Parts: sequence; structure tokens; C-alpha cells
Amino acid sequence: MKITLKTTALISAIALLSACASTPTMPFKQKADFGSEVAQVSKDWKKGETAVEKGEKLVKEGNKLIRKGNNETSEGRADERKAKDRLTKSRRDYDAAIELSEASDATSDEMTNPKVIKSLAKTVASAETDLRKSEKKQRQGSEMVSDGKSKIKKGEKLIREGRDRMENAEDDYRDIGS
Repeated sequence: MKITLKTTALISAIALLSACASTPTMPFKQKADFGSEVAQVSKDWKKGETAVEKGEKLVKEGNKLIRKGNNETSEGRADERKAKDRLTKSRRDYDAAIELSEASDATSDEMTNPKVIKSLAKTVASAETDLRKSEKKQRQGSEMVSDGKSKIKKGEKLIREGRDRMENAEDDYRDIGS
């Protein structure tokens, strides 16, 4: 019986020591896993937050481009109206001067003076150039509006994706504690 009692005590002591030796490692391992999971959730959250910030920046830039494009288009239309009016008047004056110079033998008339005709031709050319510039300005304005809309679309997509990522990270964080 003494041997059995000593054997039982020895086995119990070994079992107790092995239980104590293995018990502390389990919580440390669980804490390490918890820590790495929290770190991963934090990274996911930050990625989502960064995406939202980039998206908001793109939306802001897009709205700015749209405003600028609309202004350019409006200015281009106003410039176009002025250039068309100037072109119409310049052509009419030029055509009248040419007609008078061909019909009249008197060169004393101011409208038949070659310098005046040359000046009128330059005015016509200048009005045509202004018309082309106004049309270009309108095209550029339309392109800005289009680019702005594209940026807004990309920005809104980034915002949605970022918020989804943040929500998923929040859900993952709740699951870690459970």
C-alpha cells in the first residue's frame, strides 16, 4: 500500500505539474492570436478609412472641375455670340467696301481706300479667330465637366468600398471578442 500511495502521489504530482506547465501557455497563445487579429482588423479599418478619404477628395475635385467647366462653357458661349456678331458686321463692312471699290471710279471715298479694305479684312480674320477660340473654350469646358463627373463616380465608388471595408472590420472586431 505504501508503494501504491507513493506511486499515486507521484503520478498526481506529475499530472499537477504538467497541467500547471501547460495552462499558462494557452492564455498567452490566445492573447497573441487576439492581438494579431485586432492588428489585422485595425489595418483593414485604416485601409477603408483611406479609401473613404481618397473618395471624398475625388468627389471634391470632380465638383470643382464641373463648376469650372460650366463657367468655361458659359464664357465660351458668350464669347461665341460676340464673335459671331463681330464677324457678321465685319464681313458686311468688308463686302460693302469691296463692292464700292469695284463700282466706283473715285478713290477718294474712305470705304474704297485699300488701307481701309485691308483693315476690314484683318477685322474679319480676327473675328474668325475669336470664334474658333470660343468654340475651343466650350469644348474644353465640356471636357472638364465630363472629367469632373468621372472623378465623382470614382470617388463615390471608393467611398462605398471604404465604408464597406470599415463595416466589415467592425464586424470582424466584434467576432474576435466573442
